Amino acid sequence: MNDEPGWPVMAGDYRVGSPENPVAILVIGRGQVEVPLELCAIIGTVKTENMGLEKVIANVVSNPRIRFLVVCGKEEFGHFPADAVINVWRNGVDDRRRVRGARSAIPYLCNLEEDAVERFRHQVEVIDLVYPKEAMEIVAYDPIYFFEPERREQLLSVIDDCHRRDPGRY
Repeated sequence: MNDEPGWPVMAGDYRVGSPENPVAILVIGRGQVEVPLELCAIIGTVKTENMGLEKVIANVVSNPRIRFLVVCGKEEFGHFPADAVINVWRNGVDDRRRVRGARSAIPYLCNLEEDAVERFRHQVEVIDLVYPKEAMEIVAYDPIYFFEPERREQLLSVIDDCHRRDPGRY
């Protein structure tokens, strides 16, 4: 059982699995994929590179059992939330709280303490399964998309690998 009271700490578009699981799954945009909840601590979506990403980081760092964040689905044109997630993990934020290296318009994490960002960067390994990523490949008005069978199988394989490599609580 997770000993962190009131987890997840931020409301959002997610489903909670087993809080003791080391894997969190982040689906970009309006993607739909079926993953058994017992395979993850939480599975949710993110659509924006600022407030949405802040909620993701807050929920991840408030559960020390989460050690892997699998980012998957199709990048969202304009906001580029997958790019922001990957860049905040790799590069952190600058003194204005802008995600270093992010290509989105407003990748500012103004409502998070820098300690939370740094904890996120050290607590989890971000695994990038986002495809497509490039603006020219992204379908601009794809209201809901479903994962292709091979993408779902790839996700399940990565989850299995994360369970094998679980380093324990942060």
